[in-house]
Amino acid sequence: MAEQPAQDRTEEATPKRIREAREKGDVARSMELTSAVLMLAVLLLFYFNGEAFLRGLSSVIRDVYSSLATISLNPRNLPTLVAWISGRGILVLGPVQ
Repeated sequence: MAEQPAQDRTEEATPKRIREAREKGDVARSMELTSAVLMLAVLLLFYFNGEAFLRGLSSVIRDVYSSLATISLNPRNLPTLVAWISGRGILVLGPVQ
């Protein structure tokens, strides 16, 4: 019997088919569960490291704004400026301060 798309099936899968699918590793995955676990991980990260993150972010913003008067904004200097800001941002996002 050929495999049919799930929406075209009229009957539930038999226990044998379900068991065979699990043995092959074909299991249903919930996108909601994945999203909830990811959200919980981010919330825990902010709970334990949020203050350091905000301090680092405010430091980067302060440094960028204080340097704007001395930085020449032209296409030649733009890659250096983007690399500097990106490097500071990566340090803020990293777990080691």
